Amino acid sequence: MWESNYNFEKFDLGVNVNLPYVAVYNDAKFNYNKVISGVGDEFDQFYNYSYKDLEAKRREPLGVSLGAGIPIGKGKLHLNMDYVNGLSIYDRIIIPSIDTGDDEFTPVEFKEERKEVVNFGAGIEIFINERFKSYLSFTTDYNAFIRNPNIFDLSSQESREINIGENFIHYSLGIDLKLNFASIIAGTTYTNGSTEFVNPIDLTQSGVVYNNDSLAKIKYSRWQFVIGLEIPFLDKINPTKKEE
Repeated sequence: MWESNYNFEKFDLGVNVNLPYVAVYNDAKFNYNKVISGVGDEFDQFYNYSYKDLEAKRREPLGVSLGAGIPIGKGKLHLNMDYVNGLSIYDRIIIPSIDTGDDEFTPVEFKEERKEVVNFGAGIEIFINERFKSYLSFTTDYNAFIRNPNIFDLSSQESREINIGENFIHYSLGIDLKLNFASIIAGTTYTNGSTEFVNPIDLTQSGVVYNNDSLAKIKYSRWQFVIGLEIPFLDKINPTKKEE
C-alpha cells in the first residue's frame, strides 16, 4: 500500500494506492460432503471427498482511493472516491471432477471474476459549539463479483453458481459531545441493498413443469450503533510536571 496526503491553502487531499496481491503460498484443501438418507433408494446419496495439496491462486485488484477535506467555517466537508480494477476470470483452486451419481463426473469450478467498480461518498462535520459537533455521511458499496468462488452449489444443475452480492448504500449519523469530565461519542449506521439471482435449485418431476430459471430477490437492511466514552482520568493520576 502507498499513501500520501497534501495540505493546500483551502483544502486537504489524500491518496491511497492498494497494490495487487502477490501470493507466496499456493497450496489449498477442498472437502465436499453430501448425505441424503431415508428418502428412498433412488434418492439416497452419500459423498465424502477430501483433497490436499491442490494448486491455488489468489489475486487482488489494483485500488486507488482519493479523499478531500474542505473547511466550511468551523466545520468540514469530506469527499472520497474509490476505484477498484477488475479481474479477468481465473481458477482460485483447481479441483478434480467428482462423481455425484450422474452419467459424467461433475466439474467443480472454483473460479473468480470481478468487474471494475467506482464507489463514492460524502460526509460533513457540523460545528454547533466548542462542546458539541455532529456528523452526517453516506457511502456506496457496489458489488464487484461477476463470478464468486466462495458461493456455489454442487447439487444444482451444472454446479450453478449462486451469486448473491448486493450493492449497498450506507448512511451514518453521529455526535461528539465534550463534558467537563469526559467525551461522549455516539453514532448509528443504516445499510440497505437488494439483489436478484437465478434460483439455484433444479426441480424435475414427471408430468410437472417447473421454471428453473426464475429469479429470486433478496432485500437487505441493517442498523449498527456505537457509543464511546472517553474519561481522561490518567492525566489526573499522573499529571505532567511543569517546569518552574
